[in-house]
Amino acid sequence: MAMEWLGSVVSAVLKNAPGPMLAIGIASGLVLFSPDTLIESLGMAAIRVEHKAEIGGAFLLSIAYLSATTMLWLKDVIAKGWKTRSARLVREQRLRELTPAEKSYLAPYVLEHENTRYFEPEDGIAGGLSAKNMLYRSSNVFNMLQGVPFNIQPWCRDYLTAHPELLEGAAPPLQTGRRRRI
Repeated sequence: MAMEWLGSVVSAVLKNAPGPMLAIGIASGLVLFSPDTLIESLGMAAIRVEHKAEIGGAFLLSIAYLSATTMLWLKDVIAKGWKTRSARLVREQRLRELTPAEKSYLAPYVLEHENTRYFEPEDGIAGGLSAKNMLYRSSNVFNMLQGVPFNIQPWCRDYLTAHPELLEGAAPPLQTGRRRRI
């Protein structure tokens, strides 16, 4: 029975930590490190003397737990920032390496402020730009006359709008195919 109770207390503390651990750390730190006059005025002088080892253990465990939790949180924040930055750098590098044909597909979205363009279902360039996360299929419903509707990703539009020089050298638009706009 006692072990079940202890297990439930430990489980509750770990589930709701670091709040309780911070409280334990502050309280045990105050009891351990406060001046004797303050401890005596609080009536805790005897408790500090009799249970110094337990209070010190609680202080060390709570500080260790809070330190580990903080380090793990910082690791996650740094890793997320690094991953986001790396993904952004990869996307920007892909935009700098566009082929003339790919530039011709993206230019109307940016230079002519188009929202949707239509391409044939088997269009490899539109599919490649979609695979590079520059375009996305705006609908899974399409017809054979108009083609498949594609929109530009907001990050791609924003970056190309800020750097229109990346669209220089676009191939002239093809005269065949279903590349239509609305």
